[in-house]
Amino acid sequence: MQRKLCTLVAILLFAAPVWAQTPQALEVVPEDALGFVLIKDIGQSSENLENLAKKLKIEERVSLTEMMQKVGQKGFNEKGSVAVLFLKADKERPLPAVVFALPVSDFQKVQEQLAIKDAKEGVNSAELTITSKLLIRMTGKGFAAETTIRMPILVAKKGNFALVTAGHNQAVLERLLSSKSSVAASLKPAQDFIGEQGIATVITQHGIKAGVEGLLASAAGANQPAGQAPTARTKTTLADIEKNVQLIAMGSHIDKEGHARHTTRVYFEPSGAFAKWASKTEPVQEKILARFPDQPYVVTLLAHLSPQTRYDIIGHIFDDLPAEKADNLTKSWAKMLQRVSDIGVCVYLDKPGEKSTPQRKARAQVPQ
Repeated sequence: MQRKLCTLVAILLFAAPVWAQTPQALEVVPEDALGFVLIKDIGQSSENLENLAKKLKIEERVSLTEMMQKVGQKGFNEKGSVAVLFLKADKERPLPAVVFALPVSDFQKVQEQLAIKDAKEGVNSAELTITSKLLIRMTGKGFAAETTIRMPILVAKKGNFALVTAGHNQAVLERLLSSKSSVAASLKPAQDFIGEQGIATVITQHGIKAGVEGLLASAAGANQPAGQAPTARTKTTLADIEKNVQLIAMGSHIDKEGHARHTTRVYFEPSGAFAKWASKTEPVQEKILARFPDQPYVVTLLAHLSPQTRYDIIGHIFDDLPAEKADNLTKSWAKMLQRVSDIGVCVYLDKPGEKSTPQRKARAQVPQ
């Protein structure tokens, strides 16, 4: 079950819609957002997702269009773009607040379908009823056919989008409605890349900062003895990341033949140390693919280890060991990795008639 759900998530990330309403969708994302997922042309995305799920024989699948129509069947714009926003929640909630920005052609019809009486400007309360066979498999056995859940939600309008979030995010939604600046300006370095993607996932600089703070808090708590702060090496590494990384953008695409592609880009501060280091790196050598068997596969991963790569971070693995032993192990691992130029990993499909897990093969190339 867990494996199939993970596969379903992967399909969602690889779905390939076309360009539609993207600039408007980005204007809804506030400047201080931690990150967002942008799905262009939700109707085409849902069709691609459904076709790919059938191709892989995944039973636990849902239609994205049907999910959106639960909110506004008559007022929903199936050619529009959907944005999933991750925003900073209230202090008592450690996880980010999730807000869906759904493209609508008639917001009044959306309100009517959600049975919102005496609708007012701003935030309105409603109840979303979801019935799905998928929920049976997620919640356990013992259900006859379908199961239904009723979820309190909050709904508001901003531009051509209906904003929908959980019932406890009143303050978050009000802040979003009053926000005057969007994330669009900070996305200029990745604007072209995002525009080429069917589904784009972006972690903003605010998200990177929040992630660094979370990692520092975790290191100070669970991984360190009581009263001991994170190691200087850990703090320096995380501080360098926060200082040098502007944003992280991930894009997904699937072509007509059903070949999926996922790309991740990290955008550095142009004048920072990371950018100077990256400018000297060499591209990955695709010839390592010739060393793998020619048979159907799920995914391949290729990596090039540049001669200028530093392996200081390996030392974090041995932080719990005595300093002398940790230094020796770090130097040994670094010496071994410096002999490797390229790494490839390939995950193959099961052979017909077999029910085992996919085969995994790895290859490393050592320069002559």
